[in-house]
Amino acid sequence: YAHATVDLSLPLHRLGLDSLMALELRNVLRKDLGVLIPVTEFLQGKNVQQMAQRVLSELPSDIVENIRATLPPSVSREKEFRSAGQEWNVPTSTTRVPLIAGQR
Repeated sequence: YAHATVDLSLPLHRLGLDSLMALELRNVLRKDLGVLIPVTEFLQGKNVQQMAQRVLSELPSDIVENIRATLPPSVSREKEFRSAGQEWNVPTSTTRVPLIAGQR
């Protein structure tokens, strides 16, 4: 597989997210994490970082703690925000994350 990067500051629609993908993403988040985000919110021009913050802000506290326990130390140097009363660190809008092409 070829490696690529994703610019987290790009709006989701610029990354190819359409209404069907937004519906699928909404369903996965609801099923797997118990987070319900309206499909329209994914299509309003928000970027990956903004949606990650939104999802984290809706997570139940037990899931928040499990995720927090698995974060690598490098994340602690990134931009902070609050979620469910917890301090969180997420990549800044200029951060690029690696992807493996062909995997979902």
